[in-house]
Amino acid sequence: MASQEVNNDTVVMLLDSGADTEMRDSSRQTVVWITTVCGWTDVVDTVNTHGADTDAAEYRVQSPICEADERGYLNVMKRLIEQKANIIGEEVKIRYAMSPHQ
Repeated sequence: MASQEVNNDTVVMLLDSGADTEMRDSSRQTVVWITTVCGWTDVVDTVNTHGADTDAAEYRVQSPICEADERGYLNVMKRLIEQKANIIGEEVKIRYAMSPHQ
């Protein structure tokens, strides 16, 4: 698993140097999925502005927005929704919509 801390400037440097936003690890997890699971809102923004697929599911066919919902990462959910992640047909409870933290 990735480090618990990440430097967003390093991520920007890697992406500007041509790193693939759609790369998957050995478990078929995408960059967006991993950054979502870790709750790294800034990095989610960064990889999405570099063209990452916000809807790319991992090996269990779990989308990043569903993972953010399950883990209670409301800020990540908000960012994914703002970045046009597909919520149609997803079994997302949308705690964000009912949260006072909007």
